[in-house]
Amino acid sequence: MNSEKPESIVEKKEETSTREAEHPKFRVVKHVRWKNGPETPVVIGEYATREEAQKHDPGAVDEPQDDIDGYWTSIDDVSQETKGKGESLVDLVIARGKTEQFDNMPENSVALDGYVQGPEFDVGRNRFSFDHHDKVNRQITRATCQQVLDALLLGFEPEKSKVYVNDIDGDTVLSVWLLRHPSEAHSLKIRMLVESVGGIDAHGPAYEPLDAELADAFYKGVMKPESDARRNRTYSQDDLNTLLEQCLKNLDDLVAGNFKYTKQEIARNFEVVREGTNWIMAQSNDFVFDLIYKAGHTRAVAMQQQADGSYAYTIAKKSELVSNFPVGPVSKEGTILHELNKLEPGWGGGSTIGGAPRNADGSRSRLSPDQVFDVVELIVKKGIIR
Repeated sequence: MNSEKPESIVEKKEETSTREAEHPKFRVVKHVRWKNGPETPVVIGEYATREEAQKHDPGAVDEPQDDIDGYWTSIDDVSQETKGKGESLVDLVIARGKTEQFDNMPENSVALDGYVQGPEFDVGRNRFSFDHHDKVNRQITRATCQQVLDALLLGFEPEKSKVYVNDIDGDTVLSVWLLRHPSEAHSLKIRMLVESVGGIDAHGPAYEPLDAELADAFYKGVMKPESDARRNRTYSQDDLNTLLEQCLKNLDDLVAGNFKYTKQEIARNFEVVREGTNWIMAQSNDFVFDLIYKAGHTRAVAMQQQADGSYAYTIAKKSELVSNFPVGPVSKEGTILHELNKLEPGWGGGSTIGGAPRNADGSRSRLSPDQVFDVVELIVKKGIIR
């Protein structure tokens, strides 16, 4: 975010020892939603600890006031603002499950991997959405980290931009790391890493990465805090800022050649609980679409019940070349994601993979497996009849 903010959008700080920290690590920001115009970030205060920042977080307010629809708040980690050589000063906002219209994004903003649905640029106001989920053909659209790398190589300058994310995964972590280290975009090692990770993220586990060993170290080592949280079903309540920083630290070490991790073969499996017309519904203990595809299935819905009773559904097909299973995008009528989103807002994804809502409280879908099965089967049968 531009540090030279107009006085009208910066709230005056109280001059107390708890209000201002000499070396602040956490910033409380109120994001005002105007009825006519983009969101405006308002800095409330900066604090040395997350606990102190939480004490001054007013929370979200949705009651309209004059020209304001309401506002939501975030606690941003700004401890990385003292950067070394070749590093970039970027603010980061993590809002679990939140999506926003591109027109509502403020100046000097970067939306990553689904925070805004679909890729969009507004160079005049320095607003960018790097995404590959909606309004795209997945077969020919690169992953978010690949889009960011290409942008950096072609002159994009992320300095002083505020970066918005709504989830933590490999694509997001690598994208944030690139924005923090834009000069590394020219490194052959980084380009190899991005192409290997991005290829899998864009096309799924059926895709053969450029460097399988490097991709393995990234997904099984660098991303271990995130994958462990999902496997242990604590992700919905874990602090996403902490998870992101843990993964970014691992990535720093990997790039520096100092990363060590013990390769562990974690038992993964799936059980087919229902069979549709040329597709399956499977229950799993992890992300298992590589196993599903190896077993000969090319269309599937995988699900995990969460501790709160909600369900994490993932709907996917092996590639864009697989017919009669219109996964998405959610914006396209007649797709599975579109129909599920009509029943329960928040479903999202692209033409080959998508999934259940990621709600701010950490919960996922409240639709039952039978409800999801019926929607998918109805759409598949309609396509066959046509």
